[in-house]
Amino acid sequence: MWLGRSVSPRHVPVVSSGSFALDIALGIGGLPKGRVVEIYGPEASGKTTLALHVISEAQKQGVGKLPASQANPEMVSAFRREEKEQVMRLLDNYLRICRAAKVKASFMMTEADQVQKGIVALVVGHNIRRLVIGAMPEGWMKVKRNSRKANYAAKNAPPFCKIWFIYRGKHIWTREASEKPCSLSLCETIETEGTFAAESTTSSGPLP
Repeated sequence: MWLGRSVSPRHVPVVSSGSFALDIALGIGGLPKGRVVEIYGPEASGKTTLALHVISEAQKQGVGKLPASQANPEMVSAFRREEKEQVMRLLDNYLRICRAAKVKASFMMTEADQVQKGIVALVVGHNIRRLVIGAMPEGWMKVKRNSRKANYAAKNAPPFCKIWFIYRGKHIWTREASEKPCSLSLCETIETEGTFAAESTTSSGPLP
């Protein structure tokens, strides 16, 4: 890649290609941001796979986001296949952990336009009485806001479902099962008890 007359690498913002060897070969540590980059080669040489890795690396930096409706249909299809394969590998790892602990477990794939509504629909449809959900606050160091998924589940999941909320591997709150609707949001609880701390227990007690 020739970026100027100097033979030394230019210090330009880049996105990793997803391959350490290729980043080194490019001379600047990846693909330059703000440039049109063409990936070409013979058929079945791995162009799409490379592009998917670049997209993945770009998303880690918060760039490269494009509505699926504006993207190449073949690229969208390939990206979704790759994403699904990554999810399946992650689920397989979870199943191995469960088997090692002699816990019977299985997974089920489902799709929904809104994740939070899909979670509640699964709880209702499968009569799930115990649920563990990640609470990912949005900018909680500046504004006390909480995950939309977690808060939606706390407010809308059936009262018979006991929900444990986890943040960075720590138990931060439990919505106990009851016959009464839950009127207290996760955000309100956090504001009352304090911000996300490194404690593994709350006023509701430790995980059983």
